[in-house]
Amino acid sequence: MEIDLLDPSLFAGGQPYAEFTWLREHDPVHWQPEPDGGPGIWVLTRHADIKAVETDSETFSSEPTTVITDRKPIGDATHRHLIFSDPPHHTAHRRFLTPEQRGDRAVAARGRRGAGRRRARRRARRGGGAG
Repeated sequence: MEIDLLDPSLFAGGQPYAEFTWLREHDPVHWQPEPDGGPGIWVLTRHADIKAVETDSETFSSEPTTVITDRKPIGDATHRHLIFSDPPHHTAHRRFLTPEQRGDRAVAARGRRGAGRRRARRRARRGGGAG
């Protein structure tokens, strides 16, 4: 099976789970050439391989970059890397992609976590037990 992970149409319907499953089973360390003759990239699809590379900076390097850029941007200004964009593009896309990480929800989650810890401490002082 030929899989081009740099082809935007592969992601048009969401994450290409079937393709990643195939890669994990048949080509877990996949070489992805770039269509315009760029340097290409290695794609790791198994957790153990990713963890090994992430924790061995003596052998593997992030230099000169870990960013895959669009050498020929597609269409309009909406096709930019989120991490390298500024408001209003960044704000609108971040709000859409990660609603659970918005400030108000994160603060509420921290409050719930704190309340759970307080309940657990009270129960422990009373000798434990459910309820």
